[in-house]
Amino acid sequence: MVLLQIIWFSSRSAVSDSESVPREQQILGSNKRLISDTGHFTHTRERERERERETLLYSIYKHFRTVKREKEREGRERERERKREREKEREGDGEKERKKEQNKEGGREKEEEKERERKKEIEKRDKDTGGRWRERERKRAGERGGKRDELNKQQRAFVKVTSVNHAAQLASYKVAHRIALCKKPHTIAEELILPAAIDMVSCLIDEKSAQKLKCIPLSNDTVGRRIVDISNDIEEQLIEAIRQSKYALQVDEATVNNKDCLLIAYVRFIAQDALSEEFLFCTNVTGRATADQLFQIINDYLSKHKIKWEDCVGICTDGARSMAGHKTGLRALIQRVSPNAQWTHCVIHREALASKQLSSELSETLTDVVSAVNYIKRVP
Repeated sequence: MVLLQIIWFSSRSAVSDSESVPREQQILGSNKRLISDTGHFTHTRERERERERETLLYSIYKHFRTVKREKEREGRERERERKREREKEREGDGEKERKKEQNKEGGREKEEEKERERKKEIEKRDKDTGGRWRERERKRAGERGGKRDELNKQQRAFVKVTSVNHAAQLASYKVAHRIALCKKPHTIAEELILPAAIDMVSCLIDEKSAQKLKCIPLSNDTVGRRIVDISNDIEEQLIEAIRQSKYALQVDEATVNNKDCLLIAYVRFIAQDALSEEFLFCTNVTGRATADQLFQIINDYLSKHKIKWEDCVGICTDGARSMAGHKTGLRALIQRVSPNAQWTHCVIHREALASKQLSSELSETLTDVVSAVNYIKRVP
């Protein structure tokens, strides 16, 4: 009973003490306790996160270490396997070498045995024939040696003729190239060039050297084939240069003798850091020379030689509707497949159009000059 009284008195004293503390101090104390508890909670969460990061990093480290060790183990296994294979190969090579040596020794023994038997046979036959058989064998060996020498001579002569033919072929190509450059008939090689060359060499050098020129093939058909070969080779070189660069086309169609319509194309491209312009092709136009027909001819040629339309950056034509029409002309058709191609009106055709507005005296003079030039071009 006394104990209960003491406890009750103590609790009443605590309550009276708390009631005696001001309200503001009680709130301040509770806030401090709350802040202390919050800081302790935050610090605990940070330590837990740090432990989680450390655990994650350690697990990643263990994983990569395991993978690395596995790769090293596999590498060592592969290296041991390769070493065993090399040892097996060396053993196999050694076995092959031993077999080869044994075969060689066996072959030498067989050859020696055959040689001994042959000598015995020769001695026996020579003894039976009284020495005549050995003499016949010497004669036969001499005949075989003579035939061998004759065969060697024929081989040397064949090699010499082959080298001479190669030089003659080269000379034939050079002559055909000059004939093509001068635009002369193919028969001039056999009728004029070869006889003249023989006469000059016989006078300046000797008759034997002049006779060598007669092996040069310079007939009419041969010169024609040589020119075709040279033309194909030049075209292949040109096509290869165009494939490696951007290019521009200049196209024009013309009528020859009022019946044959021709499409002529020039190409301009960059070769060896310099601008180059070359003749591309000239072909007949069958039917009407419409824009679709002309585009089809150009497209077929470029597709055949694997030249890309995307590399075409320019197109130059005259001002005709079939050429310069911006909707259905050749210009429009090319720009559909090559949008980067810029169209240019040919300056020569523009000058021809401008010259029509000249005075009558100057126009007559230019007409006479053009007629004279065309006549000179037509007449050889």
